[in-house]
Amino acid sequence: MLEVEQDLSTIRVSEKLLVVPSQAVLPAFCVKTGRRLQAKEMRSVVLEYSAPAAFDPMHDSFLAGLLALPMSIFVGWYLPKRCQISYGLSRGPRLVWFLQVLLQYGLLLAIAVGCLAAWWYNQPALVCLLAPCGLLLLLRWVVQPTVAPLKIVRYSDGQFYIAGCGPKFLAIIVAREAALLPSSERPDSSV
Repeated sequence: MLEVEQDLSTIRVSEKLLVVPSQAVLPAFCVKTGRRLQAKEMRSVVLEYSAPAAFDPMHDSFLAGLLALPMSIFVGWYLPKRCQISYGLSRGPRLVWFLQVLLQYGLLLAIAVGCLAAWWYNQPALVCLLAPCGLLLLLRWVVQPTVAPLKIVRYSDGQFYIAGCGPKFLAIIVAREAALLPSSERPDSSV
C-alpha cells in the first residue's frame, strides 16, 4: 500500500507543468481526468530525465553532429536524473496507456517478423527498409525503456517539471496550493 499523500507545499504548477521533487506522492486524483481515486489505483513509478543533446546542425560541424548521437545515448543511459513519483490514473486513461504500450511492442514485433519474412523470400530491399526502422525503435527503448503517461521535460534545482497532467488535475493542485497560502497572500476572490 502506498503512503498517504505528502505535504503539498513541495508540489506546484508552473506553465501547465507539474513541478515536484523526487519521492513525490501526488494527491489521490487521476492525473489525466482529475477524478477522485482510491488508494489501490495509485501507482509508484520511476521517471527518468536526460538533458537533450545540445547539437545545432546549422551552426555545429559535421563531426559534432556525428558525436552528438553517441554522446546523447551515453548521457541518457548512464547519467539520467531519476524521479520516483506516486500518481493516480483512472480506468479510462490507464486503458489508453496500456493500448499505447501494446501498440509499440506490436509494431516492433511486426517489423521483426517483416524482416524475417523479407529475408526468407529473398527481398533485400525490404530488409534494408525494415531493419533500420526496427533498430531505431530498439534504440529508443534502450535510451528510454519505460513508457509512462507522464514525462519529465525539464530538471532544475532538484525539481522535476512533468508534462502530461490534465487541466482538471492541475486545477486541483493550484487550488490546494492557494489554500496553503496565508490569508494575507491569497488572491482577492471578491473581485
